[in-house]
Amino acid sequence: MFALPHLPTRSARPGLKAAGFATLALLALSGCTTPPGLNDRLSAADRAAPYPALLPSGQIRAAIPGAPRLQEEDDSHVLARAEALRRRADALRNADLGG
Repeated sequence: MFALPHLPTRSARPGLKAAGFATLALLALSGCTTPPGLNDRLSAADRAAPYPALLPSGQIRAAIPGAPRLQEEDDSHVLARAEALRRRADALRNADLGG
C-alpha cells in the first residue's frame, strides 16, 4: 500500500477565522439592543391604545379604491412594452460610448 502525503489540517490564516467569528458575534449581539429614543416618542395615550385588529388581506385589498388590475386585453400591451424595452436595451448595449 502507498502512503498519502500529509496534508495540513489547520487554516492558513487562523486569525481570519477568529475575526469572522467575532464579527458575527458582534452583529448578533447588536440585534438584541433596544433602539435609542423610540419609546420616548410615544405619548401616554399611544402607549395605552389597544392593539390594532388584524384583518384578512382580502378585506384590505377590497378597501383600496381603484386598485389597478390587469385585464385579458392588457396582455398585448404588456408584451409590446416588454419588446420595446428589449429593443432599447439592445440599442444601449450597442451604443458607441467612445465619444
